[in-house]
Amino acid sequence: MSYLGSVKSSMSWRDDLRYKLLGPFWPEYLVAKELRKKGWTVFRHFNCFDPDNGQYAEIDVLAVSADGFLVIEIKSYAGEWESRDHMPMPMWQRIGWSAPDKSPVWQVKRARLALINSIRRAYPAVKRRVLDSCRTYVLLDRGRVINATEPFIQKAWADMAVTVWPLASRTALPVATAPASAAFLEWLGLYRTRYQWRWYFRLLHKVGYLQRYLERIDMRRGPL
Repeated sequence: MSYLGSVKSSMSWRDDLRYKLLGPFWPEYLVAKELRKKGWTVFRHFNCFDPDNGQYAEIDVLAVSADGFLVIEIKSYAGEWESRDHMPMPMWQRIGWSAPDKSPVWQVKRARLALINSIRRAYPAVKRRVLDSCRTYVLLDRGRVINATEPFIQKAWADMAVTVWPLASRTALPVATAPASAAFLEWLGLYRTRYQWRWYFRLLHKVGYLQRYLERIDMRRGPL
């Protein structure tokens, strides 16, 4: 299989039918299933608020264990793409299309930062080495990046500490050696309930009032 190539040719007809019915939720399910087999506690569509810069981010798949975190962005990008992650404003450009799209590498880097800042705010005494074990991936279930092997793109991805793989490489994700503590998982569950992407969060975000709303929640409820 070519680097970052399509995996649809390797799908069974059942998988292909599920993909057509469920769209991007199907590859997320496959990744979550693989990680649970490897011993990780998995959260899908995990939303977090970055207290340091006031930004709100969504993580497609968040896996947690005693080894740290896996932050995973999954993209259903059909066709051929050119990465421009080495530029000051990272974008991806689909070949034959005029408008570029947001870089999933930049998106997952931003989501990772939001998660780490949230945890540091809640656990000021947390050891840095635990947070340094946060590994970050972009998995593509369709399409390919035509310049993925170029040295300047590889360097850009390495500088952002993001690994880009085709979805078929999900089996190469690391195995968890031990579960995370029950207290920490309980905190994550409460945090997720608090910041989940409710329909009115979308509306507030669109009109520019989401940050103020979340700040009012913090004032009422105190620290997590």
